Amino acid sequence: MKKLFFLIVAFICAMLCMNVNSAVAQQDSKVNCQDKAMVFKNSKNAADSTKLSLPEYQGGVSALRKYVRENLEYPQVLESVQAEGTTMVQFIVGADGEVSEVTVVESSGFPEMDDEAVRVVQSFPNWNPATKNGKAISMRTQVPIHFKYVPEDED
Repeated sequence: MKKLFFLIVAFICAMLCMNVNSAVAQQDSKVNCQDKAMVFKNSKNAADSTKLSLPEYQGGVSALRKYVRENLEYPQVLESVQAEGTTMVQFIVGADGEVSEVTVVESSGFPEMDDEAVRVVQSFPNWNPATKNGKAISMRTQVPIHFKYVPEDED
């Protein structure tokens, strides 16, 4: 008998950084996406700045990968074709850390994969919310969920 395994790849940090622009609407801001906490400085007045921390899965990226690996199921209907694909899922992390408004922004090309990716993201436990100047805020973010069929013999 074959046992179904799948690989999940999540490149979270870059995706979170890409969504910062919606958090602070300053036309002349400069952002350094290398840090978890970023300072937006208005280039017209260096004294005016906004400190922004991105939302983070409790336990960090490795804990998020583990959660997805343990909860994502490869769609059974696709086993025969051994399809592979990536679904980009967008959602809001509320000021209370709750995940909401989960949608597919880039399809894998397989509705079954897209549905499963949405299901898993909807099941996320609360995140650490984004903060703006020390106050929790809601922020839209996204994560890629990668599906790959890998059969393995049972012991």
